[in-house]
Amino acid sequence: MSHNSSEVTAIKVIRQLTSYFIERPVHCQWNKEKQIDQCECVIESKDAIVVIQAAEKVLALEENVVYIPVPVMVCGDIHGQFYDLLQLFHLTGGWRLLQNHFVRPATFSITSNCTLPLWQDNDLFKFAPPSFDFHEHHYLFLGDYVDRGSFSNECILLLMALKVLYPKRIHLLRGNHESRSMTTHIYDDGFSFQEELIAKYGNSDVYEACMQCFDELPLSAIVQSPTGYWFCAHGGLGPSVTCLEDIKSIIRSREPPLTGAMCDLLWADPLLEEVLGYTMSNSEYDEFLELDYLPNPPRGCSHLFGYQAIIEFLTTCKITGIVRAHQCKEEGVSFHFDKTRSKTFQFPLLTTVFSAPNYCGTHKNKAAVLVFSPTTVEALKYDEHGSYVMEDIPYHKDAAALHSTVREVPIAPPPPPVITVSQTSTPSTSESESSPQIRNRARALSRPEVQLLTPEVVRLRQEKQKKLRRYSISVIARDGVREAGSEHFQQALRRDSIHEIHPGWQSLRRMTGVIGRLQRLRKKTSLNNLSPTEDSQHYPTSPSNSDTKSFSSNLLQLVKDQDLSQMKFVFNSIDADQDGHLSLSEMKKFASEVSDYCESDSKEVDQLMGAMDKDCDGQVSFEEFTSYMAKFQMNRTE
Repeated sequence: MSHNSSEVTAIKVIRQLTSYFIERPVHCQWNKEKQIDQCECVIESKDAIVVIQAAEKVLALEENVVYIPVPVMVCGDIHGQFYDLLQLFHLTGGWRLLQNHFVRPATFSITSNCTLPLWQDNDLFKFAPPSFDFHEHHYLFLGDYVDRGSFSNECILLLMALKVLYPKRIHLLRGNHESRSMTTHIYDDGFSFQEELIAKYGNSDVYEACMQCFDELPLSAIVQSPTGYWFCAHGGLGPSVTCLEDIKSIIRSREPPLTGAMCDLLWADPLLEEVLGYTMSNSEYDEFLELDYLPNPPRGCSHLFGYQAIIEFLTTCKITGIVRAHQCKEEGVSFHFDKTRSKTFQFPLLTTVFSAPNYCGTHKNKAAVLVFSPTTVEALKYDEHGSYVMEDIPYHKDAAALHSTVREVPIAPPPPPVITVSQTSTPSTSESESSPQIRNRARALSRPEVQLLTPEVVRLRQEKQKKLRRYSISVIARDGVREAGSEHFQQALRRDSIHEIHPGWQSLRRMTGVIGRLQRLRKKTSLNNLSPTEDSQHYPTSPSNSDTKSFSSNLLQLVKDQDLSQMKFVFNSIDADQDGHLSLSEMKKFASEVSDYCESDSKEVDQLMGAMDKDCDGQVSFEEFTSYMAKFQMNRTE
């Protein structure tokens, strides 16, 4: 079989990577200092760029939603842990994709330099269903290939080389870390992707090629199985993701914005019972299930999506379940909403999978891969030492009248009951939510045992729902998103929580907390404690006229280079028409998308707009935006 020049280079890259790392000690995966000091670079810059650009051309031809038949391995976050990526391929039969492209040592045995016989031809597939063909199976990676680990360069080059050679079998989605904002962030432990590539290559050429390639990564996938259709994305759902058509219409060839459907697909997290950290009564639990979306303070952008949002999306799209990554799980995988306190579903409505064992060298978590065969769905769990176990996902044979046999039609849970409210009693849109949200809320608030709800009952339930939303937000803002797991795992997550928020918000909050106010609108939410500079004062007026320092000197004193680039990104996210200026309508629209904003709060945005608009021309430039915040911080410091 003949290969074109890019395929020849891809084969060369695979050979160099596998032959080099098979003899390297695994512990150097976390040795950042050694990486920087020796600038270990396995692949030449020109070869790396050829492979990345070739993969970019392949990815650009794919749609926002990729359809994948079984059998398929669905993999979660990798985060630069190259040895663990090799182990993933080893345990799942992926070495067959590599076996013609690497130099096999004449003799090979387990040594102190390697924990696994990575390319040994023994049969590790006893757990596989009989119908699973390892010569034809697909791989679906859900994103976050880079950052944190020391070998993001090697991870992305191996995956892109495989994409070039096997474009129909290797499928790569975009994660929130496949972006300029995340790859330039400086981490307390581990590499940022940009930092690693500059250390290894001495320039940003490979980095820029990767950023162009990342812009072409698809956003979601549908695994087509006789057991059902499964929606896969890195993050999750948002108010703008109501059906597959919403995703297909996204313009993805860009840096992910801070709001909207693309942001939610990459950044959203599920709103689970353990998130609030307390045991609910049955009535509280019923009300909790009625929540659809909440702001996501721990991320600084996107949403927390609840049971109601999941049900509506699955029903609309005729989908069996959602598979996503984005969150570290102690067991490598977690299943949610296979049953509630009153209902049981055949399969979990939501599954989170994470494929980086012992994340960051500190979490001591397992990793997992979901194995979709023509007849079953199973989870392969493994640790960093190669110990593995195969487990069935939760499956309830007789649940919800769904059949356990192979189906030609996708399985989906039944739609929620709908109530009808007369035109005269429809709640006013001046109450805190837009009319579509009120209609969704009315539908969500219905229960099977209630045949008729009066307008007064609907109003009382909406008020109760509003209180629950604000209480839930305040709990999450104070304590973060809780995860089940051991005390060690919980501590590791708490230490790492600072790196889970969008870097743009970190930069702005470090300086002023003003954007924190814009996001939360302090008079209408209880998230004030998120802002490190929050106090009882109202929004400040214009910066002191006695402060004669120039914008440039203020910026140099108060803003790091990294923070300046992140602030520019946030500014561009607010600037919807990309004309280089912020209008009042753009600021109000942005506030409504990132918080529980309502029209009665508009005066607070008006006041902030007036304080920023120094030349009173009705719009805010980037210089005015940053100058205001720099001077405001100086005044507060003084």
